[in-house]
Amino acid sequence: MARRLLMVIPVMLGVSIVVFIVLTMTGDPTLVILGQHATPEQQAALRQSLGLNDPIYVQYGRFLWQAVHGDLGRSWLTETPVVEEVLARFPHTVELTLLAMVISTIVGVVVGIISAVRQYSWFDHLSMIGALIGVSTPIFWLGLIFISIFSMKLGWLPVAGRIDLTLGFEPKSGFYVFEAIRSGQWAILKDLLKHIILPAVALAAYSMGLVARMTRSSLLETIRQDYVRTARAKGLAERVVVLKHALKNALIPVITVVGLQFGYLLSGAVLTETIFSWPGVGSLAVNAVQNADMPLVEGCVLLVSLVFVLVNLVVDVTYAFADPRIRYS
Repeated sequence: MARRLLMVIPVMLGVSIVVFIVLTMTGDPTLVILGQHATPEQQAALRQSLGLNDPIYVQYGRFLWQAVHGDLGRSWLTETPVVEEVLARFPHTVELTLLAMVISTIVGVVVGIISAVRQYSWFDHLSMIGALIGVSTPIFWLGLIFISIFSMKLGWLPVAGRIDLTLGFEPKSGFYVFEAIRSGQWAILKDLLKHIILPAVALAAYSMGLVARMTRSSLLETIRQDYVRTARAKGLAERVVVLKHALKNALIPVITVVGLQFGYLLSGAVLTETIFSWPGVGSLAVNAVQNADMPLVEGCVLLVSLVFVLVNLVVDVTYAFADPRIRYS
């Protein structure tokens, strides 16, 4: 386990190098920051103040030294420390991603189990068509359809945003849902859920279809094993055979898919947050790219990459709990 934790260091180092090189190849950011009417003298002065005249290895070394000490620099646009700005947005992305993951996992696993148990039934055919639509539909397109139907035509849910500002809710942290539950403000919680449900379902659609298909195929393969036939021969109820004997082994590949999907959901949040005006890391990264705010882009990418690597580590550990035959040494 210690060796796996140490592997996080070279991975993050590689990510930081790639991101830094890509951003330095995108052109002169002073043109974006100062605008097209800036004089060459103003551009030269800004380049000098931002350290862009130094060789790229000097710029990267300075960035790496600061990052090791927990300092990712300041936003070129707002001059706010990047760490503060990213961490202020991160809870919004976490709540959206976690809800999308919960929806996709619960719905995907339940649908997959029912489809496997009732193979070739109308539910099986209908659910697999739905799963195929889910994995085939782009997030941005699905988000626009949801807004068109549920917000603009039916008026059931808000078009965008995080909360109705007229409610005057001022939580101490960015975890709005958690704060509303902790303080027992159920009217606030209802409004928060109305705002989050559309982006969460749009974000979860792809993973939901993938988990459902994976659960179905894995369970079908498992229930044909000899030990499952033996359990049936003992006279056990079909529900006990499926849920107690077959499902545990069938869920091992599903755990991998769910873990990897967390990274997909984090990256997919960029599009979802942009469409629904969600104030998370994704929309922050998009704004930073549009404004050529390199330190802020690096901070967003590094944070998402670190979470993705740590989630994969948790998936590896969960593997060992799900299947005792797997040992890490």
